[in-house]
Amino acid sequence: MSIQASFLSASTAVNYSRALGVNRIFSMSELQKRDRLSPEIFHKRLSSMTVSLQTGNHSETKREIDDLFALFGNHFIKPDELGFYIEQLYIRLQECVGELGSLTGSTASETGREDEGSGVIPPRVFTSVSDAESFVREAVDLYEQALENLRKSTLETRISRAVEIIEQRIGDKNFGLADICNELYLSVSQFSLIFKEGTGKTFLEYLTERRIEAAKKLLKSSDMKGYKIAEAVGFSDPRYFSIVFKKHCGMTAMQYRSSRSE
Repeated sequence: MSIQASFLSASTAVNYSRALGVNRIFSMSELQKRDRLSPEIFHKRLSSMTVSLQTGNHSETKREIDDLFALFGNHFIKPDELGFYIEQLYIRLQECVGELGSLTGSTASETGREDEGSGVIPPRVFTSVSDAESFVREAVDLYEQALENLRKSTLETRISRAVEIIEQRIGDKNFGLADICNELYLSVSQFSLIFKEGTGKTFLEYLTERRIEAAKKLLKSSDMKGYKIAEAVGFSDPRYFSIVFKKHCGMTAMQYRSSRSE
């Protein structure tokens, strides 16, 4: 081998060693034994990571990142290929951020924050796989925080709307779980999970409490008959209203009225 060819071979090996982030220099023969990383394998890993990101599975996302960078470290990867793959990952993260924005009807440009508001930082030149890994973990952390913020905001908005609907229809004896789910465009299971998480109560528990509170106000401020109050707060059966009222208040509706007038 000529001196020039030997120099080029050594220089190439040094570049690969730097990209891989190792503390020793590989020889060209060692590097040539490594299989090349195919784009198909990379995109398969990227798709898996995207799913775990979108579902908010933090532990699974961490494992996917571990697997992805183990893949980089175990394959024959050139420095420019490393930059290309990280750029592809960044683009996918940006797409995920855009999808989050579409859920809220807003965009980064509308907030005037662009990259800062998107929750993902732009890629740069990487000196090694470990350097690229640090970037990816930071970018994913920002995305996951944006997702968590959106989840909390969405939860608060839906709970607030659910409470409004309950207050508006508290006197409707036919109002039930299916009705509020239809108004919020949620399945029964979705709504039940969200409502329980947001209020600490089931829909029926919350609705019953609000109806009893409404009944207590009427008992205190009016001379309405018990069966009329029951009807006014959404109970179709006065006897059932009496049972529920006593269970919640420890006394009958009439006893409550008398105690309030003392």
